[in-house]
Amino acid sequence: MEELKPCPFCGMTPTLYESVDFGSGKVNKTAYRVECNNCRIHSSFHFLPENAVHEWNRKVEKVNAKKNKTD
Repeated sequence: MEELKPCPFCGMTPTLYESVDFGSGKVNKTAYRVECNNCRIHSSFHFLPENAVHEWNRKVEKVNAKKNKTD
């Protein structure tokens, strides 16, 4: 699995969270998302942890790319 990149807004290390009761009641599945505990920004929920990490890292890259264009 990819290593989590730091939050693009505050630089803090994000956390990979696991939600065990994600679902509509009858079918509960485990879902994962990455969240910055400082800024509270997060990825979407994913059923595979590596997908949540991948989405987070792509979000970080996009934000950093926009910051570099304005510098």
